[in-house]
Amino acid sequence: MAIIFIIGDNMTDEKIREIEEILFTYKDYCIINKDNKYADMIADVESALFVIRKNKRFDFIDLRYFKNMTYEEIAEELDVDIRTVFRIRKRLLSKLKLHFKIRRLL
Repeated sequence: MAIIFIIGDNMTDEKIREIEEILFTYKDYCIINKDNKYADMIADVESALFVIRKNKRFDFIDLRYFKNMTYEEIAEELDVDIRTVFRIRKRLLSKLKLHFKIRRLL
């Protein structure tokens, strides 16, 4: 049973990495979108972010993916333990995962 859990957790980690890649490149797509080639993708990401914007730790998204801060810098900025930063990351990205699947970004 533990093996199934580990395999399931690895699949989750893979999806989380896909979400992170989308978030890290989102800003670049906004910059190069002069001909609206990426308008649908940008709208889908913005829609997903809108869903979680009221989360009290939403600022993590900005700090990590748009300001490229390290986990240590984020912990200092938010005045929390580094382990808390990883828990915040997992919770927020898990919420985004469902929305990204619906929008077929994953």
